[in-house]
Amino acid sequence: MHLSKIILFSGGKGTRLTELTTVMPKPAVDVNNRPLITYLCDWAFSHNFSTVLIAAGYKQDILKRRLIDYYQLSKDVCLTSHGIEQNVSGIPPHGNIVIRDTGSDADTAERLFAMRDLIKNDEYFMVTYGDTLTNLNPKLLIEMAKRSKKLITMCIGYPDARYGEILTEGDIVTAFEEKKRPQFFINRGFFIIKTELFNLWQSHFLSFEYDVLPYFVERREVAAHRETCWFHSVDSVKDLQELEKHLRKTSNKKIEEVLIVS
Repeated sequence: MHLSKIILFSGGKGTRLTELTTVMPKPAVDVNNRPLITYLCDWAFSHNFSTVLIAAGYKQDILKRRLIDYYQLSKDVCLTSHGIEQNVSGIPPHGNIVIRDTGSDADTAERLFAMRDLIKNDEYFMVTYGDTLTNLNPKLLIEMAKRSKKLITMCIGYPDARYGEILTEGDIVTAFEEKKRPQFFINRGFFIIKTELFNLWQSHFLSFEYDVLPYFVERREVAAHRETCWFHSVDSVKDLQELEKHLRKTSNKKIEEVLIVS
């Protein structure tokens, strides 16, 4: 099974990053001098997705302009008496990026439903968020979807280690481990979806996370693929700074290597 299309949820208001998102949508925020979402586009194209579908909304005009400027201006621009000659950089010969305005106030399920005509001829497609980077190998998630035959296959993993764990007996600390990774699974935000899911779509679906997933979990139509690879979501200025630091550390490698190698 080969997937050709991936949908990126990119329309939220990014309220936890208001220092930056008052002027632009979160996926358009600069990460080491390029829009955050372009790293995800690189990852998708490097894994042979041919089409990136961006479900935009909040300040979608700015997101469009930032993507157009990045891809058009990141290579040489030749000015001649006959006009401007440009080469678009970073998009493979048969690759496409489609940006659709799915509504400034829409929730994630509404955005997904608004994109359904773009994937109607595909048996499966991938969905993720425009603010999360990873070096996940999507082939592993695709293989699980193929084995399970479920309508949704989600990637799960352990949460990041952000806090130290303390054990006590009464008022006495008996153990302290700094930033030990919790041993429970969380939703990592990458999904393979069978297009036939839209045949069972319910009118009350607004949120993908709070309406769609619980509905199909109850019907035992959600499979899980466990992953330990690198994920990084940008929810705060600190997250953004940590991501920039991580990418600078690996700046001697091609970005494709940083985001692909598991």
